[in-house]
Amino acid sequence: MGCGCIKNIAAAIYNIGAGVLRAVGDSRSPFYALVLSSALNILLDIVFVVYFRMGVLGVAFATIIAQLISVLIVYRRMMIMDEEYRFSFG
Repeated sequence: MGCGCIKNIAAAIYNIGAGVLRAVGDSRSPFYALVLSSALNILLDIVFVVYFRMGVLGVAFATIIAQLISVLIVYRRMMIMDEEYRFSFG
């Protein structure tokens, strides 16, 4: 499975979770997750490209990591919501 596939899956999962949160009236959590993951992406781009000299591969890894963090933030928020909207694995 290539980097592009993982990135697309993470983006799709984030968009689904963010859509659910927005639908129940919480538009701030997805926004904060997006802001945080964007800042993390920029920071990781600098670290991977400048310090580790990874080039385009470093940018890809930074993007994947940042998107996975945004997924974790959104789904963490969904797990602590009211009972009617709570996300759970069971």
